Amino acid sequence: MFSKALHSSIASWSFHDDSFTQATKDKLFLYHLSHQDIKAVTPHILVIGNVCDEDRTATKIHRQLVDLNILTKSDNHLNAAAINGTSMAKNIVLITRHKLSLLVNLLFWWEEEMMRWDGFEGRKASYAKQLEEAHPDESAEERSRKTSEAVKIITGMQRDVPSQRQEGKETSWNTTGGSRREWELREMERRVSERGVSGEEVVEDEHGLPAYEHSAVDGRE
Repeated sequence: MFSKALHSSIASWSFHDDSFTQATKDKLFLYHLSHQDIKAVTPHILVIGNVCDEDRTATKIHRQLVDLNILTKSDNHLNAAAINGTSMAKNIVLITRHKLSLLVNLLFWWEEEMMRWDGFEGRKASYAKQLEEAHPDESAEERSRKTSEAVKIITGMQRDVPSQRQEGKETSWNTTGGSRREWELREMERRVSERGVSGEEVVEDEHGLPAYEHSAVDGRE
């Protein structure tokens, strides 16, 4: 991945930091969710991320990140391509090298979080088009209802904090890996592509899932 390649380029002065815990990532993600622009990196995240102890220092470091073009001046979005270990070590002198390493880890982690976020945004944006292409004769009202249901599932997955995510994890009810919401979304997408092809009516339950498959998952006949 692009960010990991960049991270390896500064390995000579950066090191693994166990203080950047899952709990810290959860706090950072929840803090960003509370803002209108989730991508905007504000000074206070440096305090939440244990890079520094007070907002006054965080504001100064934040200003230096903007000066180094690591954060864009217009909206404070992360520009990971501008991260340079030598330049940061030279210009950001208010914190120790240990804390500087933590800052780099935080920034690269946030880059990956925003890539994940954009992926979900893309899925939401494309779902209505996929539905229309699969079922052009279906009413606009019906397509809108199905799209709304799918977007709710995708948004729920998108807003999961890091510790609650199950992407790629195997569960007792789903041996292919992933959360229940992911499974539900896959079922909805499968029905979008398959319904009308065989001419067979699919019976749905109150959740909009195929009744026979939903009952199998819940252990009901």
